[in-house]
Amino acid sequence: MKKDRNIEQEVEKTLRSLEGIERAQTNDFFYSRLQKRLENKEEGVSRKWNPQLLVAAAAVIVLVLFNILTVLEYQEAYGDAETVRQQNLEAFTEDYLLEIPTIYELTDEE
Repeated sequence: MKKDRNIEQEVEKTLRSLEGIERAQTNDFFYSRLQKRLENKEEGVSRKWNPQLLVAAAAVIVLVLFNILTVLEYQEAYGDAETVRQQNLEAFTEDYLLEIPTIYELTDEE
């Protein structure tokens, strides 16, 4: 009961505070400027560049250029992929002595 009474008092207090409110005043051309801005927004016309968008676009361009330069430098340094593969295979063969003839190879030669 006491809680309901407090709620009713708060509602009455809020309604009384609304009695003195007046209509907000605006500039004479506020509504026409607002309508024009809304029309431009609906048409997709934006005269201002978003600085965050410009920074993001510049960062993407720089990263793409950096990647292209990296690929070009890698190709110059290591050449063709098949050549690199062959070099790796030869190094592996030398390291593990895979060129030692087996018993089958020795008997075929005789």
